[in-house]
Amino acid sequence: MIFISYPVYSPFVIIHPYKILKYLCGDFMEQLTMLQQVIDYIDDHIKEEIAPELLARLAGYSPYHFYRLFQKQIGYTLMDYVLKRKLQFALYELINGKKVVEIAMDYGFETHAGFTKAFKKCFGSPPSLYKLHCPLSLPQKPLR
Repeated sequence: MIFISYPVYSPFVIIHPYKILKYLCGDFMEQLTMLQQVIDYIDDHIKEEIAPELLARLAGYSPYHFYRLFQKQIGYTLMDYVLKRKLQFALYELINGKKVVEIAMDYGFETHAGFTKAFKKCFGSPPSLYKLHCPLSLPQKPLR
């Protein structure tokens, strides 16, 4: 970490330490705050169809820049993250006794088979088997 307690002088400009710290850390913290707001939006609207362009607009970035920023900070592409969150919430409902077909329709999957395929790809086993061996709590948010 860089600690500067005096202005940095160069032959052309004087750079104040606050501006250096804002440059180094300020944008990063603003990005994390913005990403947390987007993640909260995703979780609050998890059963709705979520358009990536809407999330980019909510963040205040162009879709291209937002996709890159999201993947860099979160580690998943935007829509992979949305799908994973939908499946995590669906898993919670599955454990609480809701039928697989109802869950698939609630979370925007077109068919039971499509939901089962996505579920198996994400968790490694089909919903019926996973229901027997999983935790009973809601999924945690990644950035808090």
